[in-house]
Amino acid sequence: MFSIIIPTYNRGYVLWKAVNSVLAQTESGWEILVVNDGSTDCTLRLLEEFQDERIRVFTNPHQGASAARNYGVSLAQFPFIAYLDSDNVWHSRFLEKMREAIGQDETNVLWHCGQNYVCYERTVKGEWLLISQETAPGKQYKAEEIWQMNGADTNC
Repeated sequence: MFSIIIPTYNRGYVLWKAVNSVLAQTESGWEILVVNDGSTDCTLRLLEEFQDERIRVFTNPHQGASAARNYGVSLAQFPFIAYLDSDNVWHSRFLEKMREAIGQDETNVLWHCGQNYVCYERTVKGEWLLISQETAPGKQYKAEEIWQMNGADTNC
């Protein structure tokens, strides 16, 4: 049901968390398309650790996240696209809730789950300090709203 596009550039140190958050989903109808945007770190080595046939990896020259997302969409095999940045994670019921929302109103074209922003900063002593935290509600959008540039964060 879902093609999940994960663009990544030199984020091997956090990419595993994003991929694991998809592997932990209660909804199993998905594929992951990781688009490696020319990384020079351990990204490709890290991705070799995942032994799930639903995970596909593609490498392109570095062109930025938007180009990587567009490339991923061109390879998608499922009718619904979900974006997940390589430094973000999903709640384990994210795709389940998206599937339920899609089934409620077929006239919507974009479903937004809402989000929790939590930002930390590391102190000189190596401790993590909470910088900010915010919750934004979800919403479903009709095509007219999208054309008026009303939209949601790509990760939601």
